[in-house]
Amino acid sequence: MQIGIIGLGQSGKTTLFEALSNIESSSVSIASVRVPDVRVAKLSSIFNPKKITLAQVEFRDVGISLEQDGSFESKTIQQIRESDALAVVLRNFKNDMVAHPYGSIDAVRDIKEIEDELFLTDLLQIENRIDRLNREGKSGRENELLSSMKECLEQGKPLSRMKLDNSSEKMTAGFRFLSKKPLLVVINSDENEEISLDPIVSYCKERDYKYIKIYGKFEREIGKLNIEEQEDFFKDIGVQGSVVDRFIYKCYSMLNLISFFTVGEDEVKAWTIEQGSIAVEAAGKIHSDIAKGFIRAEVVGCDEFLKAGSFKKLKENGKARLEGKNYVVCDGEITHFRFNV
Repeated sequence: MQIGIIGLGQSGKTTLFEALSNIESSSVSIASVRVPDVRVAKLSSIFNPKKITLAQVEFRDVGISLEQDGSFESKTIQQIRESDALAVVLRNFKNDMVAHPYGSIDAVRDIKEIEDELFLTDLLQIENRIDRLNREGKSGRENELLSSMKECLEQGKPLSRMKLDNSSEKMTAGFRFLSKKPLLVVINSDENEEISLDPIVSYCKERDYKYIKIYGKFEREIGKLNIEEQEDFFKDIGVQGSVVDRFIYKCYSMLNLISFFTVGEDEVKAWTIEQGSIAVEAAGKIHSDIAKGFIRAEVVGCDEFLKAGSFKKLKENGKARLEGKNYVVCDGEITHFRFNV
């Protein structure tokens, strides 16, 4: 799962990437980041495993390169297309030492600028495909669907606003439309600035975009302190947890991701799946053979296990459950898969 971080110049895009990756190097643009999860630490304290593995999310610092007319270069479009979701960093802070490319601070203007490029790229792709279908005399379902998408974009709406059935999703998946990707707006603000009534928040709500407020540069410096000092600073500015933790959790929410756990003396591991995934799909995340030979999933909630302290006590209390392949896995469940290949 890769999340592309994009933004106009001097927005704090690279500062956020450096905070996530803990790397300060212009040569590094992709980083795998561990997803913080206190439940893994608690489980590890019980099993004392040889190995502890957190879930990971890959982030990409997308280099925004523009053509002479201001449009995205093909390299930039390709990097965005390869991302599963986008985090758009908007500058909402003042700094007389670092000028905004457009000479003033206006986050709504900036998000519209980025949206326009995403929409235009999708629109050109759709028009080219429709022209080809028309030349070939094909006026079927694909042509109708693409025409509806074209109309959506021409109305200034992202393709993510369209509700498509499964067959339509499969038909258009290969296009990897930019405006169809899940999008998180990152509002990079001044320290202690109140943004609840800011126009950018209203705009995000109108577009149904998830958003998060950060203090990019300030929090990057805080990240270099020890844990106790960090907690004091976060308390002073009224936020809970580091920018890394808050940002990753928000990305998880945006992508509808959850974690389940496998535990033992060898390893305690968090696995990432989409919310709504069934047990056999979760088993396949571990190994295709487990999904192929799936028999049952032994399932228990993490909180229930931590209260009981052992599987033996859980079984004595009737809390451990056996579920079939179509069971919908819930966030934080400890799962042991029974299988036969």
